[in-house]
Amino acid sequence: MAAIQDTASISTRSHTPVSINDFPYEIIEQICSWIHPRHANRLQRLSRTLKNLLSSKHFAQLNLSRFVCPSKQKQAQKTTLAWPDEFESLLFTASSNFAHVVATQLLTRVESISCAHRLMVRSRIPKALGCLRFLKHLDLGSCRLFGEIPAELGNLHNLESLVLARNCLSGQLPSEFRNLQKLRILNLMGNKLTGSFPTQICEIKTLEVLDLSGNQMNGPVPYALLELQATLRELNLAGNQFSGKVPVEIGQCFKLEYLYLHSNLLDCSEIAFVLAGLTRLIVRSF
Repeated sequence: MAAIQDTASISTRSHTPVSINDFPYEIIEQICSWIHPRHANRLQRLSRTLKNLLSSKHFAQLNLSRFVCPSKQKQAQKTTLAWPDEFESLLFTASSNFAHVVATQLLTRVESISCAHRLMVRSRIPKALGCLRFLKHLDLGSCRLFGEIPAELGNLHNLESLVLARNCLSGQLPSEFRNLQKLRILNLMGNKLTGSFPTQICEIKTLEVLDLSGNQMNGPVPYALLELQATLRELNLAGNQFSGKVPVEIGQCFKLEYLYLHSNLLDCSEIAFVLAGLTRLIVRSF
């Protein structure tokens, strides 16, 4: 009996705790790759080693290959994403590298994404969205998004409508938005965008609807709006801090139907007379 106790005592004294860093990197990667992507990404919080491993593109490719069946891979040819499933939601919740792999392997030909009101966690707009070169319609309204609008969205050269309304987006609009030369609808209402009027928008000669209402923009309304005279149907700048005189050139936007300028610091004394010549104008609010 004493011999058994001595053996147990020796065993206890010789026991050394094993750390994850004691295993080869490749072994850890292989083990973790069999954990569902939704859970694997959460493991990044446990250690720096896991964070470095699980946030790499190589791991993302390996991990997705374990769980995305061939039939799912074929769905990369689908054109509409109405609500992200267990893998596609990783576009918003996973690391930037993982999101990039999801975008380039599962969503290569998607043309429309509509996730309005449906994202359950606060998230930034994933830069990986800029990889979706066939995307025409993107609606992320009321999705609890925060942070700045990524410049990568300027790579979406086929984009026709962009709705980011009612989020907590901040900062200024990226200059790369001037590259969206097929954009018809831009709705950024109800955010926390700052700075002056983003004049790069006026270089989008296809723009029909522009809604910047309910933000924190300031400065004058630019004369550059005249560049949109052939297409602009709706202009909503209400609820900002724009100031100065409204340029009378707006009266040359002959397709204008809706104009909202109220709740600013604007002088609209001259524009009121000019607007009388716009026969299509239905609603105007100063």
